[in-house]
Amino acid sequence: FDRFQALPLSDVAQGVREGTVYSAFFKSRVIPRLAQASPAVVGITIASREQMVPALELMHLVRSVVPECLLVIGGNVVTRLRDTPAFETLSSLADSTCVFQGEAAFARILDAVATLGSRGARERLGRTAPEEALPPRRWPLPSFEGIMLDDAVGLPALPYVSTRGCYWGKCHFCAIPAGWSATGYSGSADPAFVADQLIRMSGETGVRRVK
Repeated sequence: FDRFQALPLSDVAQGVREGTVYSAFFKSRVIPRLAQASPAVVGITIASREQMVPALELMHLVRSVVPECLLVIGGNVVTRLRDTPAFETLSSLADSTCVFQGEAAFARILDAVATLGSRGARERLGRTAPEEALPPRRWPLPSFEGIMLDDAVGLPALPYVSTRGCYWGKCHFCAIPAGWSATGYSGSADPAFVADQLIRMSGETGVRRVK
């Protein structure tokens, strides 16, 4: 990625059209499945800076393969860039952009598409979904449907977050608080709630290890 490091994101977004180290994987494994499924909605999360280049390339490929779908982006990095020119670049490549927590916004998007279709929802929804934090008791059970856990390198483990953000939130080197709430902390689930979700996750997937 050396050729992208010193470039503004708008130039990177154009440069990935020429291909990246991810191109072969996308074209052999991802795009055929995407074309076959022909989904009405595609969501892409950019949770770390290392995911930016492949996410930009994937957004272009999604547009070429399923042009009618409603493309949604979000994640920690997208949220942290919300007051920069880079956010405008990212938003221009998607139909809707979610900042901070995205469950409520994504649910509304799915409802709009189910009611109005992708084109109607695109016209009705705003380009940037409003911030909306869910209370811990409403945090949905993580879904691993469609993920081939048996193909994982090493021992498969399920990721789980029991606290969203950080109550301290003052460490300048840490990106965790910035992704969940404007205040840096969005709450912690009680132990009984966490235990119930972990048991259900393990029962649905057969995986007993949790990270």
